[in-house]
Amino acid sequence: MPLTLHFLNHYCNKYNKNKLFSEKTLNLIREYDWPGNIRELKNFVERCVVMSMGDYIEVKNIQGIVADVNSINSGAGRSMTQENYKYEKMLKDGISLDDHIAECESAYLKYALDSYKSSYLVAEMLGTSQSSVMRRKKKYNI
Repeated sequence: MPLTLHFLNHYCNKYNKNKLFSEKTLNLIREYDWPGNIRELKNFVERCVVMSMGDYIEVKNIQGIVADVNSINSGAGRSMTQENYKYEKMLKDGISLDDHIAECESAYLKYALDSYKSSYLVAEMLGTSQSSVMRRKKKYNI
């Protein structure tokens, strides 16, 4: 919270504004995990100062600033991690489980092939057969 208030003061001075966070907004800020750490918080506060209307920065004013504000609010006390946001976006984008599995398999196989070069060694490291590695390599055009 001290950093949040520091950034608020800094950007209010920079943009000649007089803004305060509402209590509800401060609670939202406390609950959010800030996966981008200080840089994300700093950018968030700056956008709040510049884009919000009135003297108080309310949750309704930051809907467009924090893309996942609805996910944060509906978290019902659970901590939303960066991974959770990724999965929430995937659900909203209609990514099927099969598509996600194929994407993960392709990326993992590509990484293993780039790391070990030998398909026999890749198969050993992945706990599968060399022919399975080659079939999947062809399937994913790696």
